[in-house]
Amino acid sequence: MKKFVFLLACFLTQLISLGQTDSLVGLLDNQLVMINRSDGGISIRTQVKNLPTSAVPYRLSYSKANSCLYTLHTNSLGRTDLGKIDLGGNYIRIGQLSVASGTLYFAEGIAVNRVTGKVYVSASLDGDKPDKDYYSETLMEVDTTNARCTYINVFRTGRAKPEADIMTFGDDGSLYFADGDPGENKGVIYRMDLDDLSAPDQIYSSSYFPVGGFTVSEGNLYYTTERQLYAIDLSDKSRTLVKTLHNSSAFNGNITRGLSWFTICPENPEPRSLDMCYGDTLQLTARFSGDAYHWISDEETREIEVTAGGTYWVDITMGNCTLRDSVKVLMAPKIVADAGADTTACLGDTIQIGTPGSDNYAYFWTPTDEVLRPTEPQPKVVFQGFIRYTVKVSSPGTGCSAYDTVEISVREPLTFKLRDTVLCLGETLRLDLSKYPYSYTWPDGSTGPVYESSGETSIIVKANDGTCKAADTLDITYEDVPAVRLPSDTFHCSGQALRLEVFSPNTTYIWEPGGQTSPVIDINRSGIYTLNATNRCGTTRHSVTVATRNCNCLVHVPNVFTPNDDELNDHFSPLLNCPLLDYELRIYNRWGEQLFMTQNSSEAWDGSYLDKPVPESVYFWILRFTGQENSNAVKEVVSGTVTVLR
Repeated sequence: MKKFVFLLACFLTQLISLGQTDSLVGLLDNQLVMINRSDGGISIRTQVKNLPTSAVPYRLSYSKANSCLYTLHTNSLGRTDLGKIDLGGNYIRIGQLSVASGTLYFAEGIAVNRVTGKVYVSASLDGDKPDKDYYSETLMEVDTTNARCTYINVFRTGRAKPEADIMTFGDDGSLYFADGDPGENKGVIYRMDLDDLSAPDQIYSSSYFPVGGFTVSEGNLYYTTERQLYAIDLSDKSRTLVKTLHNSSAFNGNITRGLSWFTICPENPEPRSLDMCYGDTLQLTARFSGDAYHWISDEETREIEVTAGGTYWVDITMGNCTLRDSVKVLMAPKIVADAGADTTACLGDTIQIGTPGSDNYAYFWTPTDEVLRPTEPQPKVVFQGFIRYTVKVSSPGTGCSAYDTVEISVREPLTFKLRDTVLCLGETLRLDLSKYPYSYTWPDGSTGPVYESSGETSIIVKANDGTCKAADTLDITYEDVPAVRLPSDTFHCSGQALRLEVFSPNTTYIWEPGGQTSPVIDINRSGIYTLNATNRCGTTRHSVTVATRNCNCLVHVPNVFTPNDDELNDHFSPLLNCPLLDYELRIYNRWGEQLFMTQNSSEAWDGSYLDKPVPESVYFWILRFTGQENSNAVKEVVSGTVTVLR
């Protein structure tokens, strides 16, 4: 059973953009206006109705618990009245602010604590002083049923006459207030906790600025002067002018007299309908955030699962807002998919899968590998190994689908197997497959179970059992006797060893004399050394003659000289660097005629024969000498060629 997930908001396209909206609201010309926090755009929400004659409300503070905006205005006695404006714009007077002891002359600021819901004012308790020196130095809590005030404390900012011209609360219960003095040309915004009014934090300071509205929202403190909206980022305390809200001729020239925020509830979206596929489980999910959910089925989770058609609705509570969304689910007819029975096949076979279909449906087989027509209900496939094919049967009208699967397994394979082998050159291979109950085809066209091969490097045999076919290849590698070679006759220096080394795979070694079996030997004396190298194909025998040479007596023989009497390179003579016991040098032409002979190592050939210069050519020389090494006489014979140039 497949699970079809339906996200309610995907079909109800309005829903994903719905939800409560926290917006700025202001008082302009006795009207509630909505103010865009990003660009300062203004839209009129409603006229404030039922105001007392000549009453001009100032200050606004939204109460979420009571769904209203609390405000102040000066009454006919010059005192301050507390009132509230509901979200429809209706004004209700609560009463004149008063205090049990003393005189509350007037109040300038009003703010609702967003954590506790309590209402506070900043007021003057100076009474009727002769000098009329009134300022809102006192913070008081207000009973919103009768406008009676309770003393909390006085503001202390370090200034001579600290007061709160206007104030608001943040989401964490912190109190923000502004204190401006046009005489000092200074304006300061503070933040403080209610339990410590003596230590406010300074948020912003500048020259005096008249504040008409004041509120905190989403990390910013917004305030209005006469016609401008400003935002202070509370993280870095930077101030930005959002926009000049209106010009002096708009709203009858009035200025903004209050600023707060409140929740705009969305309207219920239009009901929609949805086609549901037979047998599916449908998940309905409220994709936007809410505080609580209540479905027609009395479930109170964010999503529910349904398996039948019908009308479903959910009430979504978001703060003070509740909206209802509904959807009508229409169940589509059942679709039957049949991929056919599981089967077996030989590798390479072309077989048909599936069952007869209907023109009312679309078909698609996966994977498409080796399927000749994957959109037919009964396609043919070229079988290449175990595979599972799935057919999807779809209804173009409803978009519903059903699936079924068929498995094709490999029929029991032919079990014969040839193994690669190694033969010696000239050897014949006989293959006998008579133990397998198959018929065969060999490279020469023969069909029996026995085959003889001579000289072939690869043999391909095909087998079949009347149903399935198979083939295998046997590779033949030919070997010869060991391919080892010793160097040409050579020498070793007296007192030093000469190393002879050979290698051939799968080979054994015997050296003569000595009987060593290693592929490496060290020779310390002259003689004839023979290697017998043997593998499965035979033995190779090689010999080398090793002489002993006095390597301490170095011989240098020029290979060219120029006997032209220019006193440069006019004579030919070997040079030796060791004591000599005897010495003999002979020189021959190409016909073997001796041209020069001396037994005096100090005598050189001047390039003449019978007192006549020999022609330019190549001449052969043989040098025999006996050198002395460690009190031993060592005989040497060396030979070579020299070229005469003139």
